[in-house]
Amino acid sequence: MGGDTWDVGDQIDLVTTYRDYRVVLGFENAGTDAETSAIEFGYVFGRQLEIRGQPGQTSFDDAFIIRLVTRH
Repeated sequence: MGGDTWDVGDQIDLVTTYRDYRVVLGFENAGTDAETSAIEFGYVFGRQLEIRGQPGQTSFDDAFIIRLVTRH
């Protein structure tokens, strides 16, 4: 499950919440000297955006994701 809530801009009570569901498969390689790399493949569905004070929610199409992560 992904998503988060943000307070956007300088406007009072402009709080935005994004939610989604994810199915992810990843591979990680822990190298030497605390160096790590990973690649993730996934499918995201049930994506919704809600803005406090505005009626309804905005829904988005399902999506595939690919994420490459490196840490040094």
